[in-house]
Amino acid sequence: MEKASKADFKEAMRRAKIKEEVQQEMNESIIGDSAAAYFATDSQVDIDEPRKPGRPKKTKVKPVAAAPKKRGRKPKTQSAPKEPVAAGQEDAKQEALKGLVEIADRWINGRKVDADRYKKISEDIDAQVKQYQGYIDTVKEMIQ
Repeated sequence: MEKASKADFKEAMRRAKIKEEVQQEMNESIIGDSAAAYFATDSQVDIDEPRKPGRPKKTKVKPVAAAPKKRGRKPKTQSAPKEPVAAGQEDAKQEALKGLVEIADRWINGRKVDADRYKKISEDIDAQVKQYQGYIDTVKEMIQ
């Protein structure tokens, strides 16, 4: 087995990848044989054309220019006249609003519980601080 140069190895890998993609496309393709043949010949052209390193691949598709932007203000859109709401739709709206209110109430109650818990934690920490401060004061007196 011969050792291949880095460039030869890369080229062989590129060709193998292209062949694999073409084969996969042909196997999975639902479109007709003419389209599969087109893809096969198109990929064959890519394989046979050597490219210079660092140069972009030649593409056959020409880029489409974007349409020029229109100047000036956009025209205001007129809203459609409101139609009367049926009784069933009104009930659905009321139910949706009630659901939103219920969700908001649960959220607020949860925040109140959290606040109470944090308040108790804060009071416990404050009591510990006072206790330790007393210990520190006692030690200071003992030192003097």
